[in-house]
Amino acid sequence: MEFLNELINAAWSILDNGLDLQAFLTWKQTSLVCLTGLLGASHFYTQNFKRFTSEGGIRELLAGAGILTAAKEELTKNGAAPAAGPSGCSKSVEIGK
Repeated sequence: MEFLNELINAAWSILDNGLDLQAFLTWKQTSLVCLTGLLGASHFYTQNFKRFTSEGGIRELLAGAGILTAAKEELTKNGAAPAAGPSGCSKSVEIGK
């Protein structure tokens, strides 16, 4: 679940650095690729991530980070946590730094 932790930490970094719109958009796209790869496009978390991050504000960033946290906890709890992330999200996240 390290890739989800990196995305969650990246959200906090974006927030701490003044919510740069380009950093938010990059984080949003990377996060969506990961959620889709892990859970599928029609999963509740994937759909709500898209819905709640449709704009680039602080609330959207916090909501998105919360959804990533919930997905991580659900995958860990169910023992379905893959050792590596799906394509596009197993690499180190360099967003908002």
